[in-house]
Amino acid sequence: MIKTWQLALAAALVLPALSACTSTATPETAAQFAPKVVVTGTQPVSNEAPVMAKSGQYPTFGKPLTAANTQIDDSQALEMRAQMDGLTAQRKAGTITDAEYRKRMAELQQLAANHAAEMQAKIAN
Repeated sequence: MIKTWQLALAAALVLPALSACTSTATPETAAQFAPKVVVTGTQPVSNEAPVMAKSGQYPTFGKPLTAANTQIDDSQALEMRAQMDGLTAQRKAGTITDAEYRKRMAELQQLAANHAAEMQAKIAN
């Protein structure tokens, strides 16, 4: 419970502080600290017609994205897989030599390593 002397002490400390909040600003001092107005003059206005007026339609950003290059389709993927499976089967059956198998695998690995960079260079040009 707050005692009377505590309430009197709080009032003695707070009331002078509140009375100090009075403003002594005059119109001259207020103008001195007011933000400065900067007039930039007239700004040019574009005479270009809006997109709607040119085409009769608003622009859309909802069109599906297309690849820069054609993508491999399922039939091509199955064909490549058949070639690789055939190469593996020939090696296991002994119809091609190990050297021939390694040569063809090196060609495929080189194609895999360089194909993306080569196609990117073609697309960029």
